[in-house]
Amino acid sequence: MELRAEARVAFESLEWDGYNWYFTFANGTWFRVDDRWRLLRDGRIAAASGDHHQLFGRAAAVDLVAELEESLSSTELVSVEVDDFTGDLRLELSSDYLLEIPITSRGYESYEFTLHGQTYIGAGGGELRVTVTTPDSAFTESRRVIGGFGTHTPKWADGGDALP
Repeated sequence: MELRAEARVAFESLEWDGYNWYFTFANGTWFRVDDRWRLLRDGRIAAASGDHHQLFGRAAAVDLVAELEESLSSTELVSVEVDDFTGDLRLELSSDYLLEIPITSRGYESYEFTLHGQTYIGAGGGELRVTVTTPDSAFTESRRVIGGFGTHTPKWADGGDALP
């Protein structure tokens, strides 16, 4: 089973700070990726995080930020899917793009994202956690949504089994 949320928000920007990738969309939706990702178009690899600053026999190194900001400028985020066994994240974009973000560690988080006002963390070992902050912001709790090597009952903010 996969957890899926519909979205329809425009791509705004891509940033790389030397360690994290930030994919930003309209309405406060963003994705921070700590590790590897790959972008498919029409089912083929169009770009991968490891391509950034590579020469590939060219005179100038690949600048994924510039290339993808141009390529994705007119796209929108269509849906977000989380594999409930591995925690891998898939972002379906318009124009036949698919961004795949795998969990790559059993101990460290691989991604974090905010969607529909909730913050989710792709934690080590394939868990997906939701961060809940109290109204006075004095306490932040992280609850497991999926993962944990076996059975679970995924519940999202609306109490259902799909992302809100």
